[in-house]
Amino acid sequence: HDNTIQNFRTNGYDGRGVVVYGTNIAIEDNILTNIGRIGIHISKAYSGDAVATNIAASGNSYTGKGEGDWLDYGIEVGAAASATLTGNTISQCLGVAASDGSTSAGILATDYYGTGTTVTATENVLSGNSSAIAIGYAEADATTVTLNNNDLSGSTNAPINATANVVVDATCNWFGSS
Repeated sequence: HDNTIQNFRTNGYDGRGVVVYGTNIAIEDNILTNIGRIGIHISKAYSGDAVATNIAASGNSYTGKGEGDWLDYGIEVGAAASATLTGNTISQCLGVAASDGSTSAGILATDYYGTGTTVTATENVLSGNSSAIAIGYAEADATTVTLNNNDLSGSTNAPINATANVVVDATCNWFGSS
């Protein structure tokens, strides 16, 4: 709560500001900048079976590194985690990985490392990113996202970048034009 987290970078495509493995955790009002890949990572522990559930991230600010050979995700939710994201501001996630062409996004939600990922995102400002939100990774990804009352404007790619099988309720969002 109320931390400034910055300069967590490695050589390559790694680095995380906050990592959450647990239940009933709130991540609030933090400022994250110059992070290697993921500002707030909500996921199952790689070395165990504990799934991150009932996680709330609110009022956080993440500024990506802009264009370059890297990836930026302000918040990533994956591996069967469940999270509610409210009132966060994420911008400048514009990097593209030269290794495989992967693109950045304000939020990444995927069940690549464990099925059952669910995200509810409301009143977030996800503007000026490659995509406001990327949902899914592999074609079989079945992540479920509720995305309402968010600012998704200024994306250089599609504001919502989703694979075929994901379920998305994206009503009442601002895309930058009526």
